Amino acid sequence: PQQAAPTTQRPDEIPWSRELCNSVRLIGTVGTDIELRQLPSGASVARGRIAVWKSATETTWVTLAFWDDLAVMASEHVKQGDRIFVSGRLVSDTVEEGPEKRQVYYKVVVQQFNFIESFQPVRLYSESSQDGWKAWRLCW
Repeated sequence: PQQAAPTTQRPDEIPWSRELCNSVRLIGTVGTDIELRQLPSGASVARGRIAVWKSATETTWVTLAFWDDLAVMASEHVKQGDRIFVSGRLVSDTVEEGPEKRQVYYKVVVQQFNFIESFQPVRLYSESSQDGWKAWRLCW
């Protein structure tokens, strides 16, 4: 069978980049203070979680891992309630939770973080296509 002609323009191509193969950038609110640990190898690792809002009612919690100097910096400066920008890469851990049962957990290994300046949320007015409802939503 013949495919119908596209109704939209094809997105532009970008050059291949190793940095883009696995890159994540998020802004969120820190859910707990960052916990720092020293491994037997001498490496420092810190963990925390941020809440990333899609809307006023939808939140995704993302686990963060910081390593070495960045781990120490995060543990000293990042506190619960801070709004931060993180960039890094997505990794997974598989945990055996019983016979023939595995659970996969995802986290972002942070390569850079910054604090977000204070701001007032912006109210956006939009008309929903579903049922003609008009609604306000907050843009964080």
